[in-house]
Amino acid sequence: MKNLFLIFLVFLVLTLNLFSVENKKIVLQLNWLHQFQFAGYYMAEELGYYEDIGIDLKIKEYSLNIKVIEEIEKKEADFAIGYPELFIDKINGKDIVAL
Repeated sequence: MKNLFLIFLVFLVLTLNLFSVENKKIVLQLNWLHQFQFAGYYMAEELGYYEDIGIDLKIKEYSLNIKVIEEIEKKEADFAIGYPELFIDKINGKDIVAL
């Protein structure tokens, strides 16, 4: 899990750095309630890593009326933590990219 987060963070930093706009607003949709498995995102935010590269990050907590894939499709989130079912959504034609 730690390596997966590190890979995601590095990819996010490199990708967003290419298209860097000062204080770019990014929304990250979680697939569950705030808890320890998301600690890396919160620590990076607390330590100012996102701010250092010009990202204004908003972390959205999951709620029962949210479908993560719909948040991406409706452009209400830029990135989301998903489940393996996303592969089925991709096969069924959803416009998503898995990292």
